Amino acid sequence: MSANVLMISEQSFKDFTVASANIDLKNVTQVIKMTQDRYIHPIVGTALYDKILDLILAGTIGQNANAVYKTLLDDYLTDTLFNYVLGELPMAMQYKFVNKGVVKRKSENITEPTFAELQSVSQYYKGYAEWYAERSINYLCANSTLYPEYLNPGSDVTTIQPVSNQYKVAINLGRGDYEDHRPYSERYQGNRYKKPF
Repeated sequence: MSANVLMISEQSFKDFTVASANIDLKNVTQVIKMTQDRYIHPIVGTALYDKILDLILAGTIGQNANAVYKTLLDDYLTDTLFNYVLGELPMAMQYKFVNKGVVKRKSENITEPTFAELQSVSQYYKGYAEWYAERSINYLCANSTLYPEYLNPGSDVTTIQPVSNQYKVAINLGRGDYEDHRPYSERYQGNRYKKPF
């Protein structure tokens, strides 16, 4: 598979997202490619991912029997990819690799965001991307007979199996500084209890 096939164009990214019209296309192209490999590939699995890229490269994705792949791409994967790219761009746009090392971009007439603000913007769009990704997964599961590659992603060591759930949730394991042996009613139903320290 060609390493340079993009599922969305740089222009469509600028047209359908909040990205500025004067954004540097070099940065966008790199982030689109990296993002579709990192996030879209695991959603659809290796065989379906390669099939979509092959059809895009051949220019036949919307023709006759291939119309279902265009539906998947246009109605589900594109919105997912747009939002993941928006989630990855803040860091890619803020820092640049040059001869002297990594530098931070600076302009006289704009306020630079803090690192924490960049992370917040990134997480904001990744939240939307996860919603669209889950929608894509649900569509693929409900219509798996239309996409035989989804059901048979491959079996060699380079194969990426499709994920079944896109949401990532942290688990609270407690503070670990003391064990709370109180009954449930005391812990969670409003009965006041003072910690032993």
